[in-house]
Amino acid sequence: MIQPRYLAYAQAHGRTPDEMLAHDRGAWPGGCMTGFMVWVREQWHAWYTETGERPEHGSFASPRQHAALDAWLARRYAAHEQAEMFA
Repeated sequence: MIQPRYLAYAQAHGRTPDEMLAHDRGAWPGGCMTGFMVWVREQWHAWYTETGERPEHGSFASPRQHAALDAWLARRYAAHEQAEMFA
């Protein structure tokens, strides 16, 4: 099964998860998940900005906020629905 956030990342860039990984291996030699980590951080920032929320545990998001971000990504990129196709 593909991790839903990674699927949203690939979809945001118009690629399948395999195409995204192949792209990032070239774009980020020595750290092929760097692009994904940067993108997720940007999505957290966008979600915080849109919702007006702030991390509930100091500088860390709560489990509720993680679930809310995942739902937000699913709406934005249809990640959860597409994840089943790649399972």
